[in-house]
Amino acid sequence: MGDRSADLPPEKDVQAPRGEDEQERGAPVGERALLPAVRSLPAEAVVVASGTSCRHQIADLAGRRAVHLAQALAAALDGT
Repeated sequence: MGDRSADLPPEKDVQAPRGEDEQERGAPVGERALLPAVRSLPAEAVVVASGTSCRHQIADLAGRRAVHLAQALAAALDGT
């Protein structure tokens, strides 16, 4: 197939706006659907989130531990 990286646009250095906390921006968005859904799950349900910030916000705002997909798959393969 060859190297297709030449077909991709160049990466840009993108920074979050200064002075605005990610959690302050993310909380209202999360409260639309994600956080209520996570809170409604049974205690034994596994919450999976790929992003580090997403996992932290779920923990901070919903009081639940979220794991990366790789962690959930490893636990399933281990039988834990």
